[in-house]
Amino acid sequence: MGVNNKKRSSISVKWKTKDALDSLKHAGQSYDGLIQELIKFWKEKGKGGEAISR
Repeated sequence: MGVNNKKRSSISVKWKTKDALDSLKHAGQSYDGLIQELIKFWKEKGKGGEAISR
């Protein structure tokens, strides 16, 4: 999923957050792929199901 960019960054999350991300990830899916999927979903559906634009 997406372009393979060489630039990377690290973020710190609580173990509880990592566990929640792990429960959403597909087998073999990267955290970046999951986060991109969540961002796309949020932009399309928004809070309460309404599309948001920024």
